[in-house]
Amino acid sequence: LIEGCNFEGSSVDGSKFQNLTILRSRFTDTLLNGIDARGSTLTDVNARRANWTGASFPESVFTRVAADNGLFSGTNFNGATFEDCSFTGVSLSGTSFRGATFRGSIVNTNFDGADLRG
Repeated sequence: LIEGCNFEGSSVDGSKFQNLTILRSRFTDTLLNGIDARGSTLTDVNARRANWTGASFPESVFTRVAADNGLFSGTNFNGATFEDCSFTGVSLSGTSFRGATFRGSIVNTNFDGADLRG
């Protein structure tokens, strides 16, 4: 469990956060390149302007996660669930959402080049 932590401006590149619960934490401007967080649950997380390149979040659950202006390329969200998340100003080219579920609002997001197959 990670709760109420501030990783703002940090690098957690290549870390393993598998099956972890992350609550009310800040990852603003954080480098998340290549992390493996499969099966994790993120709730009330601020990850604005984070770099998610090559990160892996299959079967993860995102609730009220703000990822505005983040950098996504080759990120794996296969089978993930998103509820009331914010991806404003991001480009998701090369990111995979195969089998993902979206609930609530997802607005102002460029899905050009993303894989959204069920």
